[in-house]
Amino acid sequence: MWAGRHILTFSELDLRLSIWSIENADDRRFIQFPKSRVPPVFHPDGDYMAVAQRHDYHDYIGIYNTSSWSMVKEIAVDTIDLAGLKWSPDGLHLVAWDLAGNFSAVIVNVGGIVKRVYTEDTLGVKSCEWAPSGQLLALGGYDQKIRILNHLTWRPLSVLVHRQAIPEKADVFNEVEIRQESRSETRIRTRFDLALSPAEIRVMHTVDVHRADPKMGVSILEFSADGEYLASVCEGMPNAVWIWKVDDMKLLFVAQTLRPIRACKWSPVEMILTFATGTPTVYMWKLGEGLTVNEFVSANVMVSGLAWNPNGDCLAVMTKGLFLVGYLKE
Repeated sequence: MWAGRHILTFSELDLRLSIWSIENADDRRFIQFPKSRVPPVFHPDGDYMAVAQRHDYHDYIGIYNTSSWSMVKEIAVDTIDLAGLKWSPDGLHLVAWDLAGNFSAVIVNVGGIVKRVYTEDTLGVKSCEWAPSGQLLALGGYDQKIRILNHLTWRPLSVLVHRQAIPEKADVFNEVEIRQESRSETRIRTRFDLALSPAEIRVMHTVDVHRADPKMGVSILEFSADGEYLASVCEGMPNAVWIWKVDDMKLLFVAQTLRPIRACKWSPVEMILTFATGTPTVYMWKLGEGLTVNEFVSANVMVSGLAWNPNGDCLAVMTKGLFLVGYLKE
């Protein structure tokens, strides 16, 4: 993986992490006992790197200075098998979570002090996302629930549950196919229709619980740029995007597509959520305006990834071996 002017590589059996300089071939540094399946994460200002490590039968977080690649702090964490790391946007905290079978999240401050170990007697953390302010932490579990932790006590302010039956106050839109016929061809397009209340979400019943990472739980969490909205995707109901209002912790909107959601991204400047389902279509939800369907007719692209530029006026649409760039029009 790239790290500025360096390249990071893992050796076999997780014996060491090698840091290669692209400016000086003789400049090489090594970090012992990394966990290769947990990618290193960088502090928002780029000065520090956090590395998941394991030695002496215990998990640790190593904090390294990126100018000298020397260790600043080693933090012991009480996890069975550390599965992920993520810095807060303000750089004041770092969260680490445990393997799928154990719900445990360790919150550490920038000084290396463990502020809280939050645990529950349920399945583990599948996804994790910080609010832009760094004051809220969303933990998506394999049990289809989202815990919203606050930065003062690191206890849940609310638990958001993905239910098959949707409350009446939330709008549900279902994607439907429409056939457009002309003399030369017949095309099938899609649109979204408002579902009658009470609405229900389609559930995927076939789950292989024997897999290391079963298709269940909250797989995607995305806060909007101002932190007022949270988008989520639950693999038990993979065809639905859920939008929650953060100030009252209530479900606002659900869009149910014909195919499973593959990617979901908020605009960095506006209340616009884009999502894709592995087809040549990008769906766009805008606060106050609703849903639009944007199809790349001439491109042989099956959208599996989305990325906004920092100005929010350009969207990269990605697929295997190919990407397109789209611009927003008024």
